[in-house]
Amino acid sequence: MGNRVPRFVYFGGAVLGIPALVVSLWLIPIAWSTPAKSVATGAVFGLFALIAGFLLPVGSWRWGLALVIPMIVLLGVSVGFAGYLGVFLSKDVPVLLGAAIGGCLGGYVGGALQSARK
Repeated sequence: MGNRVPRFVYFGGAVLGIPALVVSLWLIPIAWSTPAKSVATGAVFGLFALIAGFLLPVGSWRWGLALVIPMIVLLGVSVGFAGYLGVFLSKDVPVLLGAAIGGCLGGYVGGALQSARK
């Protein structure tokens, strides 16, 4: 139980997730529904989480979860107002999972690199 993560990790991750979301969704010219978009989004979130995990290793893999909070909010609002649950499940969930997995891996690697450096 002494492994508690400070709350600012989640707040900072959510704030850092906004530029990661902008870069991955609007600046990478790959069609949304392709598997390559999931991989590219995972790579962008992984890079952001790697940097965050390296600078502050206390968050480790949790940086990946915190980084996808803006994407979850955006997709939740989109499904809430527009509906289209089927489109969400078929097109948005793979991108969300790619971002979460890439972010968690990046945060873990960043934290491990910082720990190995000490």
